[in-house]
Amino acid sequence: MFLKPKLGRKLAFAALLVLLVVLPMKLIVDAPRPCENCDNMSFPSYHASSSFSTAVILSSGFPQAAPAFFALAILVSYSRLHLGVHTLVDVVAGAVIGAAVAAGSLRLFKKKTSKKVTIHK
Repeated sequence: MFLKPKLGRKLAFAALLVLLVVLPMKLIVDAPRPCENCDNMSFPSYHASSSFSTAVILSSGFPQAAPAFFALAILVSYSRLHLGVHTLVDVVAGAVIGAAVAAGSLRLFKKKTSKKVTIHK
């Protein structure tokens, strides 16, 4: 990452967007978790959304490592199911939201860097 500072900015931007999308959804939906003595903010899974967002952004900078990034995102998401703190719907929704937010972030960065400056005389 130290060799690709723009990638770090993309990661930070996507992480902020994921938080701004997922947290209000959790507050609005207020779905119960499948576990006892847990809060009611189950849907969508923030762990799944942030891990898939990270996998998409890192894959854009290191495409050869994309399978490893997505494997880790899947493992993080599975851990939420295994621990019994999320349902499959929570995790799948989180993964889709995270990947979509990251893809949108990459498009925004691409548009921002592809604009050409012209000087009129």
